[in-house]
Amino acid sequence: MDSTILKILGQEARISFSDLGRRIGLSINAASVRVRRMEDDGVILGYRAILAEDVTGPGPNLEAFIDIRLRADADSATFLAWAKTTPPVRDAVHVTGPYDYILHVVSPRPKPWISCCACSRPTAAQRKPKRGSP
Repeated sequence: MDSTILKILGQEARISFSDLGRRIGLSINAASVRVRRMEDDGVILGYRAILAEDVTGPGPNLEAFIDIRLRADADSATFLAWAKTTPPVRDAVHVTGPYDYILHVVSPRPKPWISCCACSRPTAAQRKPKRGSP
């Protein structure tokens, strides 16, 4: 019974004693007594929140390689300092060609990155023609 409780708490630490009891066939009081006993015995040491920025590996992560072109007045050192302190950025690689850097990003919260990339794309009027194009 205790192993079942531990498995449930490992997946859903915030489950109510009512829901826990219902799932394992115990009353609310019996479920809470078992959990508190395991806490007192040192089997359960605590509960924690898992922050989205700490999650990597399998899951709804966004992994992307983002082409970066710095503004003419932008400083590469400032950009690299930002990249090093931004947890989802795994690497920033200097490249030659039309872009300055490629960012490797792995993020459990893709929404901010998707909206960031979508709003930073230049419109047709903002794009500079490639060298040698009319």
